[in-house]
Amino acid sequence: MTALAAVAGAVFAGIYTWITRRLVRVAIQQREIIAAQQKLQSAQVKYMLYERRLRVFGEVLNFIEIVNTTLDTEMEQRSIFMKETAESTYIFGKDIQNYIHKISSKAGELHASITKHKVRFGGLPNSNKDRIACEEEMGKLRIWFEGQDYEAKTKFAPYLKIED
Repeated sequence: MTALAAVAGAVFAGIYTWITRRLVRVAIQQREIIAAQQKLQSAQVKYMLYERRLRVFGEVLNFIEIVNTTLDTEMEQRSIFMKETAESTYIFGKDIQNYIHKISSKAGELHASITKHKVRFGGLPNSNKDRIACEEEMGKLRIWFEGQDYEAKTKFAPYLKIED
């Protein structure tokens, strides 16, 4: 009977060792799966952030194009622009937030300049000096906007890099 007990003990010890080794392998595989899931989740977060940044960048380029192709931008267009780019506060640094604000402000200045020109010089006799000053102001703002397509691409580039 002792021989039988010794054989049974050896079999149980072997089974126990085999099960323990299997459990260790399973634990290692689980750890690898968790690491892969974390890496995938991190990539998904980066991709979602990239998509949101790209959308805001598209809105900026679209607004610049509107300003460059229309004679005047109305308050409603600027309001839509600010609404569509509002999340820039959370997904970009202060530099982009300030840039978006500057674009909107310059569009407002251009609108005010055009309105002033229409009201003050629309068929009324006025000083040539005043008219020239107003037209120069409008010209400077138009020139500023013409360069913003490139400027926007340069400013947004660091935020739109795809990294591993």
